[in-house]
Amino acid sequence: MKLATRIFRKERGTGADQYYVTSPFGWRKDPITGEYKGHNGCDYGTHGNKWAQYALEDGIVESAYLDYYGAKCVRVQYPRLGYRCTHAHLDSICVSKGQSVNKDTILGYTGTTGYSTGIHLHLGVQRIGSDLWIDPESIEYSEDPNPPTPGEFPWDGIVKKGSPLYNSDGNRYPNGAACDRDVIVQGEVKIKDSDKYQIWGSTFRPNVVYADKENVVRKGTIFPFDAIVKKGSALYDANGNKYPNGAAANRPVTVRNEVNGKYEIYGETFRPHIVYCDKDSII
Repeated sequence: MKLATRIFRKERGTGADQYYVTSPFGWRKDPITGEYKGHNGCDYGTHGNKWAQYALEDGIVESAYLDYYGAKCVRVQYPRLGYRCTHAHLDSICVSKGQSVNKDTILGYTGTTGYSTGIHLHLGVQRIGSDLWIDPESIEYSEDPNPPTPGEFPWDGIVKKGSPLYNSDGNRYPNGAACDRDVIVQGEVKIKDSDKYQIWGSTFRPNVVYADKENVVRKGTIFPFDAIVKKGSALYDANGNKYPNGAAANRPVTVRNEVNGKYEIYGETFRPHIVYCDKDSII
């Protein structure tokens, strides 16, 4: 089920007792200024009603606060899931920082405090320990005691040159990837009956876009790629013999290939320039 379904304990739809999406994650027209801006969460309407918002499951309240614009907000960490969720624009807050919560805990009630044009929930999602925002619509909540490993996403990837890029509504941007681009793959989402990857790229405007899955590969599965070999890493020759000196510091390298379970790397500061290292030495 969608996170919002779990939070409201209601189904999505057009009925009076159902919630609906009012503004998706990603690039959008600001409802107040009319400017196009990035939106780091998804907004859910409640027909102007102040509905209870429940915790997803066992977790702990990371913070309960007023943001810069005066919106009442609650952020909860869910260790089993590996996510933290931010609920914004609450009318009232029913929990406090450090409080343990469970699926029956009411975090607060939907409101329109702060930078808002009407009663709704703004839901933001991040991996615990990460500052990157993830589209809440890309996540399916499950009570399965053995959920997918939280580390499945994000992962470092490369979107191929020429790949079309889309917004969260499935509309294609005029320009695709001008070349092979390093990206962070934040999740998987179905858009217009097509599975796509939600990707973050420092060169994209907006930073978060969507790409067809077949156009994104894990970094390290195509060669060459740029990387860092960690300080202290052992270095080898082509015969597997260890050089007396390893990497004296974190060194930028080009990973050229994989040979006998090791990476063949080129380093400007190495003598010889081409050496080999263990795969876990590369970041």
